[in-house]
Amino acid sequence: KSQIKLEHADIRLKSSLTGEQYLYGTAWVTNASYWKNVTVKYTFNRWVNTYEYEAHHRCHSNDFRNIDQFEFSIDVPNDIDRIDFVLRYNVNGQEYWDNNEGKNYTLETQSASTPHTTISLPHDCDFNEMRFY
Repeated sequence: KSQIKLEHADIRLKSSLTGEQYLYGTAWVTNASYWKNVTVKYTFNRWVNTYEYEAHHRCHSNDFRNIDQFEFSIDVPNDIDRIDFVLRYNVNGQEYWDNNEGKNYTLETQSASTPHTTISLPHDCDFNEMRFY
C-alpha cells in the first residue's frame, strides 16, 4: 500500500515579464504520526546534480481516509528545459517514496519549446530578383 502519492504537479509562470517559472505540486500522505516530513528530490540535469525541497503541510482530509496534504513550490531557472523529481515521506523512522513507479516524474518547462522566429519578406518582393551575397 502506498504511503505517499503525488496528486498534482505543473510548471507555472511566476512573472510574464521575466519568464520566471516554478514547479507547483501537491501530494497526499498517510497520517501515521503527527511528526512527518515530505521532501521533493529534484534535478534540472537528469540527476547529475540533485536538490531537495521540504514540502509544507496544507491540510488534513478530515474524513475516514485520515490523510494529510502537502504542497511544494520550487523556483525553476530560466535556462532550464525540464525538471525531474520524486517524493520522499519520512514518518515513524520509516522512509517511503513515490517515484512514479520507477519512472520518476518529469515536466518540461516553457524554455523547452523553442520560440518560433518568423521572418517576413516585403509583400512586393519578387523572388526572381532576390540575391544573396
